[in-house]
Amino acid sequence: SLPLRRKKSHPDLDLVDVDENTSDVEGCNEMEETEATRLSQEKECYVIALYDFEPQNEEEMAFTEGDRILLLSTIDENWMEGLLGDFIGIFPSSYVEYETKQD
Repeated sequence: SLPLRRKKSHPDLDLVDVDENTSDVEGCNEMEETEATRLSQEKECYVIALYDFEPQNEEEMAFTEGDRILLLSTIDENWMEGLLGDFIGIFPSSYVEYETKQD
């Protein structure tokens, strides 16, 4: 189980220690894994909430439809970890979609 981690502000993001059992951001903007990993190290990747989500335990992060969540890692095919405001938590991947760039 992942520990609950809180950070005071977004500039502290580079201090976040992602658990070793999580993988790098996969599928960011639906690119190949190697490209997504490279981009996640260079640039922030966001997902957009499709639905409201109410957490069932303290590890999970609440959000509402339309929230823009900074993606930190993909835990497995069903769960992701992200930052919303000052809270870092996990959430179901089926509740979000990758943010698409609009040129």
